[in-house]
Amino acid sequence: MRKNLIFLYVAILSGFGANVFANDPPSSLSSYNNGPDVEAVESTDLSETEKIAISLVEAILHVAEAKIDASSCAASVGEYPLTVLADINFSMFELSVLSLGGSYKLVANPLSEKQIDVNDKGGGFFSGVKVAGLVAHAILNSKANNMISQTSVVSVLAGKNKTPDRYYSLFSGVFYNGSEGVNVHEVYGSGLQYINKLTYPESKYWHRLKIHRGSGRLARTVIVKDLLAGAESCRVMVDVSGTNDGLEFFFQSGKLVISTQDPSIPTPELKQPPFFL
Repeated sequence: MRKNLIFLYVAILSGFGANVFANDPPSSLSSYNNGPDVEAVESTDLSETEKIAISLVEAILHVAEAKIDASSCAASVGEYPLTVLADINFSMFELSVLSLGGSYKLVANPLSEKQIDVNDKGGGFFSGVKVAGLVAHAILNSKANNMISQTSVVSVLAGKNKTPDRYYSLFSGVFYNGSEGVNVHEVYGSGLQYINKLTYPESKYWHRLKIHRGSGRLARTVIVKDLLAGAESCRVMVDVSGTNDGLEFFFQSGKLVISTQDPSIPTPELKQPPFFL
């Protein structure tokens, strides 16, 4: 009898192991099939305004993710009008978002080509709760193909006790240029971000980015984050369009969208063709 149980146990484990290892792990991005030193991924031509805009959007996405963790994704669902401005000539670098309770504004301070600081200048409201104290540091490498860290700290006043929770974020992402032809005016990105509170991990997000520059068409920027580790499915997306000359001026408006979609749901915003003026 005991021998039969052992055989049964081994058979169950064997079947379990076969199921676990039946599928290969996800492959890397096809752009890296020939290694990291090929022209398309070795470096990018991100402009200073694009670097600043990405830093501002990453910061507001962290605010949204912190609010989601402090309440829930379902309680944060909505579309929030958002505007991003990066003007080298007038040294204006800011992002503003409107939502229930009021507005929230971020200001960027580019310290160099590789480092950009972002703060919220006194705080505000996002999705019905008070947020304040955001301090973000975006650091890029010399080839502008890797944002090696995006650290943020923000206080979110939510929950039954109405005391502020402090959240910390770490983001690492890669950027690469589109190929010649239809994608020559595009930049893509992929990465991971994790959120913690009081040094304890809270959630992890998968990051995807697509930038389409002007060149006779309406420029567009889409950044999507899908919750990979957390209490519920959640997607946070910024989709803005307007002007991006790829040089000195970036001004786009659109929306920040929070939904309860899971990562398997397609993201048409990343695949839609650019809009003609």
